[in-house]
Amino acid sequence: MRSSSLIRFAGLVLPAVMSFSQLPPTSVVGVNVRIHSKPQAREKCIQLLDADAMGSREEPNCLQFVFGQDTDTENVFHIHEQYKTMADFERHQQNEYFKAVVDFVSSSDNIEDDGFHIDVFSCYNEDNAVVPPRDAYCLNVALYIKPEHQEEFFNVIDNNMKGTRSTEPLGLQYDWGEHLEEPNSFHFHEEYKGGDEGKEGFNAHAKAPHFGVWEKFVSDRDPFTKPPVVSFFRTSSAKMTMKK
Repeated sequence: MRSSSLIRFAGLVLPAVMSFSQLPPTSVVGVNVRIHSKPQAREKCIQLLDADAMGSREEPNCLQFVFGQDTDTENVFHIHEQYKTMADFERHQQNEYFKAVVDFVSSSDNIEDDGFHIDVFSCYNEDNAVVPPRDAYCLNVALYIKPEHQEEFFNVIDNNMKGTRSTEPLGLQYDWGEHLEEPNSFHFHEEYKGGDEGKEGFNAHAKAPHFGVWEKFVSDRDPFTKPPVVSFFRTSSAKMTMKK
């Protein structure tokens, strides 16, 4: 990150504008966020995220902003965002709806001790196209790969991505890339549709041949420097504050 005025962000001191290294060609800025709200702050968290999502989607170079509650843990919310360039992501941070979320997660009155995490990565978006909000079963994933296994990892993931996009009728999205500041840290966002609010699509993905190649790679190579982090959540085309 470059030097700038500082803010306290969920117990961490970060630049007031988060700015990372140059994106590789053909990539966009991907952002995965996890917020663990305290129960009494849940509704406020949802209201702020709804406002952030609605405002962000009006930004000219915001390609995607979705969020939803973790499927297993109440009051844990996951966000995925994409911006065309780093300059667009920096401009996003100047908006009041973004600053309101920063203020929220910066207070221990609002979030649990493990209440905030953000990963910014160079995200391969196939078309650099806007992805509208939709009902979907989603994953945000973090994988930490040993350097000696990276080349094979790239090949396996490229095969998995292409198979998901081209052969799975219930697969909506499979985007991924490397963290902009942490080498060997890779981050993913996936979306599926179908029965059981989209879980049918993910179950079909987990049975696909290209996913089997991934599972064999993991079992044969032990490729991780630390355990993967896999978060499941459901998104909606409607505001969460309107849902019952």
